[in-house]
Amino acid sequence: MTARAEGRRGRGVAIAFVLGAGAGILGAMVLPRLLGRYLPTALRGAEQMLDGVVVAKGTEGGRLLITLSTPEGTTLATFTKETAKIDLLVREGDSLAVAVRKYGPFVENPRIARVVSTGGARRPAPPDTTGRTSSGPS
Repeated sequence: MTARAEGRRGRGVAIAFVLGAGAGILGAMVLPRLLGRYLPTALRGAEQMLDGVVVAKGTEGGRLLITLSTPEGTTLATFTKETAKIDLLVREGDSLAVAVRKYGPFVENPRIARVVSTGGARRPAPPDTTGRTSSGPS
């Protein structure tokens, strides 16, 4: 092999190394945000649970905005996915636990871990799916 061919080969290896390292670093930063909810809990990275009370709720241009009062402070959670379902599930006054990567005053699409109703407007009972009919008093 000539010195010229060895120089090209070495340059190619260096370029492949730099591109691979860049792809690895970029993947480690971007992929958890994109695929985080599909990964097992052990691979997601550390999540912090924010427990708080819903003090305000509203919609704005297809987004659902929920204000949580937590011991850490007030947080505005913005939901852009499954807004109709979350809107039906969460009411003002409910206790809400959401999982976030780190605490901040603004979070987008946090994972809802738990909703506990604290009264307020009564929710209708779930429909009877057993197929039994009630016979009433005899």
